[in-house]
Amino acid sequence: ITISIPIGIWDVEYKVLMSNNKDGTAADVLATLSTANNSQSDSEMTTESLAQGATATPIGTLLTASTHKIFSLASKTSYYLNGMTSTGGNTLGFYGAVIPTVIKAKCAYL
Repeated sequence: ITISIPIGIWDVEYKVLMSNNKDGTAADVLATLSTANNSQSDSEMTTESLAQGATATPIGTLLTASTHKIFSLASKTSYYLNGMTSTGGNTLGFYGAVIPTVIKAKCAYL
C-alpha cells in the first residue's frame, strides 16, 4: 500500500488494522509509514501492539493503528505502509475488509 505525496507541507496520517498469530509466549505487530518498502524510515510513524502469554501456546495480537505527523517535502516522495514483527509469526497481515485501511495527506496550510 503506497501513497505519492507532492512537494509541500502535509499533515500525513494512516489508519490500519493488522494481526499477527504465532505459537510462543509473545506476539507483536508493528505498522509504519516509510519511504522504504521493506523497513522503517521514521520511528514517529510507527505503532506497535504486543500480546504476551505464559506458555508456548497459540497467541495473537491485533493492532488498530492510527498516527500522524507534519511532513515538509522538497520533492515528490512515495510512502509505503509496512507491517512488521520482531517476534516472528505464522500470519501477519492487514485487514482492510474489516476496518478500511486509509493513508491521507492533507495540506498543512489549510
